[in-house]
Amino acid sequence: MKYILSESKFNSIINKIFNSYYNEPLIKYEDDEGYLLFIPESEITPYLNKNLKKLPQRFYETSKFERNLWGMLWVNDIDLIEKIISILSISEEETKIILLDYFEDKYDIRIKNVTFQYPDN
Repeated sequence: MKYILSESKFNSIINKIFNSYYNEPLIKYEDDEGYLLFIPESEITPYLNKNLKKLPQRFYETSKFERNLWGMLWVNDIDLIEKIISILSISEEETKIILLDYFEDKYDIRIKNVTFQYPDN
């Protein structure tokens, strides 16, 4: 049986997968150079009111998703990607398109491409 979903409904499904996986929303953090990090709310909240020009280096090393200055969204959480692929029965390329649309809509940003950062990359 095939179902037709609107983009907003599909984004809602992706949002539910994210929320159930992380148990909290991801917060977008933009440093003063324009680099974006997406970090679980509980990890970043203590730093948000400190007026830091840049977060501690550990956030750059452990962020789940990051968008560089050229518009590339790096996906560092491969377990989540595998979960999305498994739940939705879609390919990696379809997952990249879904994540591009999801992040652009949810965080009001522009992304040129999505790359999965596998541990051996």
